[in-house]
Amino acid sequence: MPEPLRIVVVSALSIDSGSYLRACRIARALECAGAHVTVVKSMWSLPFMLHFPLSVVLYLRALFIRCDVIIGLKPLPNVGLLLLIKKVFGTLTVVDIDDVDFGFRTGWLATVNRTLQLPTPKRCDLVTYHTERLRPFIRETFGVRDDKLYQLAQGVDLDPSVPSDMASRRARREALGIDAHQKLVVYAAHLNIASDLDAIFDIVGIASRNAEGLRFLVVGGGPLERRFRRMACALGMDGLTTFTGYVPPAEVADYLRMGDAAIVYYKDIEVNYFRESMKLREMLALGLKVVCNDVGDLERFKDYTYQTGSDHEEVANQLVTVLRDGGDGREARGMAYVRRCLDWKDIGARLLHRITEARQASPASPVDAAATGGLR
Repeated sequence: MPEPLRIVVVSALSIDSGSYLRACRIARALECAGAHVTVVKSMWSLPFMLHFPLSVVLYLRALFIRCDVIIGLKPLPNVGLLLLIKKVFGTLTVVDIDDVDFGFRTGWLATVNRTLQLPTPKRCDLVTYHTERLRPFIRETFGVRDDKLYQLAQGVDLDPSVPSDMASRRARREALGIDAHQKLVVYAAHLNIASDLDAIFDIVGIASRNAEGLRFLVVGGGPLERRFRRMACALGMDGLTTFTGYVPPAEVADYLRMGDAAIVYYKDIEVNYFRESMKLREMLALGLKVVCNDVGDLERFKDYTYQTGSDHEEVANQLVTVLRDGGDGREARGMAYVRRCLDWKDIGARLLHRITEARQASPASPVDAAATGGLR
């Protein structure tokens, strides 16, 4: 029986980011499929993005982890350098591109971000992406050949997605000062530049004028958490908004289950057309009633969510209607769809098969890995 593939997974972003969570989900899925996987632990996010230069030293230690395959999430230099060195010593290199990072910024910072990412993808053996809209973008922007591209969908880790009893739900709400008669809207995200929480504040504020006793729970932390807390105060939303701060991934579902409805909203801007919502999938896996707009990937779930256009008033009205009437049950179909089609275990098995194919097609490295002190 062949030895299991040794795979290292590393994310360019901080430990409290969606990218790191995706890295952990990919790793777990590959392990379930039979690989031996090591996740290189990231750093917590730091002010002024200092975790990027500091993490270079941390990640280069992974050079001495023996592996057959290395997967880097996002082609930023702190991970790109590691991938390119590993490739020299015969390791199969995979880079995952899960959005257009430099699209969230403008000016010189966006230009620098884009320039720093360009060298890595075309030099890797395999480039994965989640939404099909990214495929032509990666091909044209990074110069990656079609045969190196592989769609790696955004999945759901179903193990923690089991129903909770009403007593524990009620106790958790009470611990946050939310009465049983109050209607609770939940939102989960990594609070960084990609979060559209400012727009959601406006939507929830409008809804609160027509839904007496409405409360809003923001699940998650991130580098912009303090800014959003200040924004809530400035908008007069602090009385109805509760921030949890950073929540370990295994506990996020417990907070989401508290909600009478969940909200997901993407601003109608180009960068959001290339995103896939991890939280939307997790919310549906829990059977939550999800109110969302129809930008990008969200439109795909129109049959399972309470979906509108992007006008804030329209979304707010839909939210009020769902809270008042309880919805029509479409969330049950959404839960069945996500659990049937987007299970990370199935996605991981297909990814491992594709990686095995890529290794078989890859020419052997001229460098003897055994002579490199275990760099392979």
